[in-house]
Parts: sequence; C-alpha cells; structure tokens
Amino acid sequence: MGYNKTLEFISVYAIEKGLSVDNMFVFLLIFSSLGIPHNYEHKILMTGILGAICMRIALILAGISLLESFHWMIYIFGGLPVITGLKMLLQKRAYISGNYSL
Repeated sequence: MGYNKTLEFISVYAIEKGLSVDNMFVFLLIFSSLGIPHNYEHKILMTGILGAICMRIALILAGISLLESFHWMIYIFGGLPVITGLKMLLQKRAYISGNYSL
C-alpha cells in the first residue's frame, strides 16, 4: 500500500503500544499501593480495563473539543505527562533513599 500507509500503521501501532504500557504501570501502581490480594486482581483489572476504555473515550472527546477551541492547550496536555513522570521519578528516589512517606 506504499510508504505513507506503512508509516501510518507503524505510528499508530507505536502509540497504541505506548498507551497499553502506560495502563499496565497504572494498574501495577494501584495494586501495589493499595495492597490488593492476588485473588482479587483479575476482577479489579477487568473493571479497570472497562473504566480505562470509557475514560479514554470521554477524555479524547473532551481533549479534541478543547484543542479545537484553545490551541494553547496543546502545551498543557504535553506538560502534564512530563510533570507526572518527574513526580514519579522523584517519589521513587525518595522511597529508595528512605525518605518516603504517604
């Protein structure tokens, strides 16, 4: 189908793979921080997946609406993952050094 279609497919595949890995980290973070017993993980995971699908649809629609109305929102949407990642990195370092408190 050509170079452009191949590039589109690889791009969408990479984005989807990144989003699925992101969800995995969120679920692992929730399970470990709340101390979920192993026998309840499957039920909670299925509920989380359904919730993630619903939230993804709602947030994509809201994001599209915001970006169409306010172009400067792209900087906020780009900055949020960076800030969250830095917080997680600093929280992990504090945990490793023994200065971690909830």
